[in-house]
Amino acid sequence: DIRELATIEYLYTNAGKFENSAKLLGKDIPFSITTSSFIAKWDGVIKAGVDVSKIRVEKSEATKEIIVYIPKAEILSHEIDDDSIQTLDQQNGLFNRLKVEDIREFDAISKDAMEQKAMEYGILDKAFKNAKEIIYKLIYKDVEKESGYTIAFQVIEES
Repeated sequence: DIRELATIEYLYTNAGKFENSAKLLGKDIPFSITTSSFIAKWDGVIKAGVDVSKIRVEKSEATKEIIVYIPKAEILSHEIDDDSIQTLDQQNGLFNRLKVEDIREFDAISKDAMEQKAMEYGILDKAFKNAKEIIYKLIYKDVEKESGYTIAFQVIEES
């Protein structure tokens, strides 16, 4: 039971470079044997939509109106296609080997950057608009058409 309505997906290809130099007294040591780095390319998908468990519906007989209270859209998932990951260049410094933590940190930073980019392109606004259209079509077929009700949407403001 996930209670999510995913209404849009953002497909992307991204590439990035990770570089980590060994340090001595808090300063980078400027030799290639102390620097580990990699350049990678990958595909991913970000899905956005609404949490349907927060949706409320009220009906007014007096005004013949159905009010749907709907939460703001949010990012529901972000997956990287493991089969798409390509390492374009990798260097292990003799005194500074790549570690799993380095890759995890790079992955988290890269995911955050892509989610920010998707939001800048309006993924949440589009997801919200799509959610309203889907819910409207579901309600319209069953209620409004036969009973003469109008449908209005109100955004649930998080407190």
